[in-house]
Amino acid sequence: MGNDQSRRHGPETPQEFFRELRDLPEGDSSVYWLLSQAARGVQANRHCVLAAVKKNGLALDVVSDESKADKEIVLAAVTNDRDAYSYVKTTNKMWKDKDFVVSLVQLQGNALQHAKPPLNADKDVVLTAILNKGSALQYADPKFKKDKEVVLAAVLNEGNALKHVDKNANMWKDKDFVLAMVQMQGDAFSHVNKTANMWKDRDFVLRMVNMRGNALEFENDSLKADEEVVVAAVKERGDTLAFVDKTANL
Repeated sequence: MGNDQSRRHGPETPQEFFRELRDLPEGDSSVYWLLSQAARGVQANRHCVLAAVKKNGLALDVVSDESKADKEIVLAAVTNDRDAYSYVKTTNKMWKDKDFVVSLVQLQGNALQHAKPPLNADKDVVLTAILNKGSALQYADPKFKKDKEVVLAAVLNEGNALKHVDKNANMWKDKDFVLAMVQMQGDAFSHVNKTANMWKDRDFVLRMVNMRGNALEFENDSLKADEEVVVAAVKERGDTLAFVDKTANL
């Protein structure tokens, strides 16, 4: 302990710490080093820690486990720097506190991965997380990966959230959901149910081929002979001519 302390060259008292901290700008990496080199008594001082993470959230890395499980300190750190959440004590009971978890995932959606059941299955918590970071959908209870409201919100926030969506869910037969998804993320078309009744709906088909001309392949045969539908499809993508009804009088 004595040898460890002798290697420290930072402030020995909270008063010294605050004097030095006052002169450092917000976000300055020197805040991290100031706290890391401070005497043990300073590092254990809650007021010093709170002041430090408010200036540089990443200073949470060098504080005690007790401070990493202090809700006010954690939220202050993540408010300053979203990446500070990776230093939070993940085994603490605070992860069962809905108010805390909602506040944290509102700042850093990926923190949802540490939420304890049943909070990772709480729609308020999950929606709050994905509205911050769409790909946080991967950490949600599986039921939300086939929840239309949650999925649309996730993909709207972050296109690559699509890879965490349930590709076999019934929502892929829902024309309103499908149109919204393909409009936001073209790659979603590959997951659309191609045999659903919606392909007999002219309005749906017309809107779809305006976004993805090759959707003509999956339409009801009568619509492959519909001049407006065919023209829209070919205009969007020329090679869709292969799917046009060759016997139609267009």
